[in-house]
Amino acid sequence: MPPQHPATSDTSSLDFAVMRRFIPYLWPKDAPGLRGRIVLAMLLVLASKAVQLSMGFVYGQAIDRMTPGLEAHVLLPIALVAAYAGARFSGVLTSAM
Repeated sequence: MPPQHPATSDTSSLDFAVMRRFIPYLWPKDAPGLRGRIVLAMLLVLASKAVQLSMGFVYGQAIDRMTPGLEAHVLLPIALVAAYAGARFSGVLTSAM
């Protein structure tokens, strides 16, 4: 059920209070192994985002370099596009299960 009192306009202080409450669970002082895993996970998320953002530019360059015929320098862009399609297909296939 929704709260009986009207919502206040200053919810940012409430958000920070919730974050302060959960910080000890997310970043425990006595567990350096957990901290390392958290840092590694964040670095992997940032690397994934960087790859996702750069793929548009990479594929744009790959398409721009394609010319009629199959010269040696065209095989790499075609392989990248085929690998991307395979990765997307396998991602959709595994998420449906």
